[in-house]
Amino acid sequence: MKIRLNHFFSRALIISLCFSATSHLALAQEEDTAQQEQTKPKPPPPRAVPDTNKQAERLLSEELGEDAIVWLNAAGEKFISLWEPDRSGNPFGAILIVHGEGQTADWPYTIRALRQSLPDHGWSTLSISLPNPAETPPPARPPSDTTPPSKPTPPPTEPIVIERMKAAMSYLNKRGQYNIVILAHGVGASRSVQYLSQLSTSRPNNLPSGGRSRATAIIDRPIRALIMVNARNGIEGADDNLTEYLTDRSLPVMDIFFGDHVLDATEPDQRKMAAKKNRIAHYHQSKLLEPSANWQEGENRLTRRVRGFLNKYAKGVEIDG
Repeated sequence: MKIRLNHFFSRALIISLCFSATSHLALAQEEDTAQQEQTKPKPPPPRAVPDTNKQAERLLSEELGEDAIVWLNAAGEKFISLWEPDRSGNPFGAILIVHGEGQTADWPYTIRALRQSLPDHGWSTLSISLPNPAETPPPARPPSDTTPPSKPTPPPTEPIVIERMKAAMSYLNKRGQYNIVILAHGVGASRSVQYLSQLSTSRPNNLPSGGRSRATAIIDRPIRALIMVNARNGIEGADDNLTEYLTDRSLPVMDIFFGDHVLDATEPDQRKMAAKKNRIAHYHQSKLLEPSANWQEGENRLTRRVRGFLNKYAKGVEIDG
C-alpha cells in the first residue's frame, strides 16, 4: 500500500511540475507577444513630396522680381507668366510661349533667348508656366500592416494646361493682341496642337469695334502660326500623338529640332510624313545646333530662324483695345 501511495504521489508531482512548466511557458509566450506588439514599428507617416512646379515658380519669382511677372488665374489657382511687350515701336503681333517638360517659363538658351529678343523686332512675348505631365504610377504593392494610407488622387494635369492656355489667350486679347503665334518647346508642342484642335479656325469674334475693318484682311484666325522647337510627339500617360493633330492645311508650321535626343532619330520624320500626308502648305522642318550655353543676350541661330519664319508667314497688326 505504501508503494502504491508513493507511486501515486510521484505521478501527481510529475503532472504538477509539467502543468507548472506549461503555464510558465504560456505566460512567457504571452509576455513575448505583448512585448513584440509594443516594440512593433509603427507605419511611417506619408512622405511629403515637394511640389516641383510651385518650387520652380517661387525661384523664378525670386530671380526675376515681381515687376517682371504677370499672375494669371486658371482652374482655380494662380500661375506665373512672363510678359515682354514690343520694344521696336513697330508691332507685328504676340508670341505665346509654351515650355517643355522639366522646364520653366524662363528656360535658359531657348525660351529665355526667344522671349527676350523677339520684342526687339516687333513681337511681344508671353511665356506661361505649366505643370509637368502626370507621371505613370508604378504597379500597386499588396497592402500590409505598415502601408501608409493612400493619398488623394491629384486632378488630371492636361485639362489644367488647356485652361492656362485659354487664360493666356484672354490676357493677350485684353492687351490688344489678336495676331498670335504659339511657340512650343518639347512636350509643349503636343499640348499646343491639342489646344489648337479645340479652337475654331474662323476669324476672332472679339476684335475691338473700330479695328475690325483694317484687321480682318490679316487676322483671319485665332492662332496665326505654330512654331515647334525640339518637339516631343507624345505626352506621358496619354495615347494621343502630335502627328494626329497636324491636319490644318492652312496653318503655317515651323518644326525645328536639335537632334540631341534619342527620339529625334524617329519623331521628326514622323511629323514630316504627317504634314506631307495632310498636305500642309507651309510646313518647314529644320535641324539646328542647340543654342550655346555662352549666350548672354541678343539673337542666336534659333531666334534668327524663328524671326525669319515669323516675318514671312505671320506679320500682322496690333489693335488698340
